[in-house]
Amino acid sequence: MTAELRDLLAERLAQSGCEWRRLADAAALAAFLAEAGWTERAGLLDPAGLLDDGRGFAVLEGVIAETGSLALSARHPGARRGAFLAETHFALAADDCVVERLADLLTRLAPEFRARAGHSLTLITGPSRTADIEKTLVLGAHGPRRLVLATAPAALLRGRFAPGVLPPEASP
Repeated sequence: MTAELRDLLAERLAQSGCEWRRLADAAALAAFLAEAGWTERAGLLDPAGLLDDGRGFAVLEGVIAETGSLALSARHPGARRGAFLAETHFALAADDCVVERLADLLTRLAPEFRARAGHSLTLITGPSRTADIEKTLVLGAHGPRRLVLATAPAALLRGRFAPGVLPPEASP
């Protein structure tokens, strides 16, 4: 990720109220995954059992710097549930899945989308928020009150997740 792209993403995420953690090593990744509630099964990380305590987790298809939006696909059916029902939504993306614009993400995902019928993409920009007629802002009314994004080098993520969990660019 270029410095310019990183700065743009940082600005947009801050504007939307999303926390961002840049994970540089295995210890930071392990701490993030433990906080998010992921468990290790047979040497691979498995999202089973999330939402029991208000946490949801998703591995993202991409992150759009221009808007600070997180892109979540139907590749993992339970992940979208966590994005909408959890009190805190944790999301993880490989650095090489961060793109400047939505068009860049769609171009990257087009081959996979064409290969699979019924594929959908959900864009999430910040924690859930709404306001009443008096403009009183309420967080978490229609989804997570807190959104935490972590990005890490793809090499750090390889071999830690079950096959098919990471998008193709971040897979081994």
